[in-house]
Amino acid sequence: RRFDRPLNILAHCASGLIVLEYLRRERDPRVRRLILYGLLFRPERRKPVALPKLRKSGVMEALTDRDWQYNPLPALRDLTLPILFCHPRDLLNRQRATDEELEQAVRAARRAKLMRFPRGYDFDVEQVETFAPVYAEWFRTGEISEEAHALAS
Repeated sequence: RRFDRPLNILAHCASGLIVLEYLRRERDPRVRRLILYGLLFRPERRKPVALPKLRKSGVMEALTDRDWQYNPLPALRDLTLPILFCHPRDLLNRQRATDEELEQAVRAARRAKLMRFPRGYDFDVEQVETFAPVYAEWFRTGEISEEAHALAS
């Protein structure tokens, strides 16, 4: 019975694409809210950086050209659950998605909000302290207060 409880999902970068496709295909009714940190809008743009890291980590390459060209917009259009895009303005996250791409993603999703942050926590875990209250509020209420917006800025 534990698995019947509502779920909230926080997905980071490429895992966000996996979650989007899972939710698109499975329509899992347990998932109540979703947060996408650092949306990887065009995976092929990160391929030259990602492949050497995957190899170095011993990850077997099983990604096809089609995988690298994944477009999140169709999945975003299909989903009805509330989605919060948390996207830092640092270089790494600007490579993951441009401002224009983020705007496309938010428009494509039926129920979405975008929160911008000055820096991400990919390389600076202390930044998690800025994100954690926003994540908690979104998962608890499905909304983001003015206070949370002020903290993120």
